[in-house]
Amino acid sequence: MSTEQLDKIKTIKKRIHEDKEWGLVISRVPKQTKQIFITLADTEFCSDYGMTLKWLVDNFKLNPTIELMQVMLLDIQNRLTALESKGEIPKEIRTLSGKIKKIKE
Repeated sequence: MSTEQLDKIKTIKKRIHEDKEWGLVISRVPKQTKQIFITLADTEFCSDYGMTLKWLVDNFKLNPTIELMQVMLLDIQNRLTALESKGEIPKEIRTLSGKIKKIKE
């Protein structure tokens, strides 16, 4: 390679490293997940990984309400586990609407 070509390669590498919008590196991705992502990109987005990632984020991101519900359900599960370990399982549960539900044993 000529000096001119090497300089051009160095310029391109420098430009890529300086501008973080040019690329994204994701490490420690399970092989099966990576293969599914690549297949999706190849079949639906002409191997455009950027647009595939954008589509996944736009269509499958969790909204705050769902995250809050997940936290609340985890808290309820932890409280029930604690009650079960003490042997204090409730006989009835009051729902959000105010109805009382009996728990079958």
